Amino acid sequence: MRTQPPHFKARESGFATLKDFLREQELAYVNHALAQTNGDKEKAAELLGVSVATLYRKLGDEDAGN
Repeated sequence: MRTQPPHFKARESGFATLKDFLREQELAYVNHALAQTNGDKEKAAELLGVSVATLYRKLGDEDAGN
């Protein structure tokens, strides 16, 4: 689980792209749900209103850096 502040891809303007920002926020929310359920992915998926497959896909995206 992520414990440090999010790190966005650096851009000349100093701003992250909206896509990068939203992805970081989504991952933070997924990690919050996992923390609330003590790492139980089925319960976290239920809290988030997504399937367990979707939750795994989103967590896999984090590992891939997407």
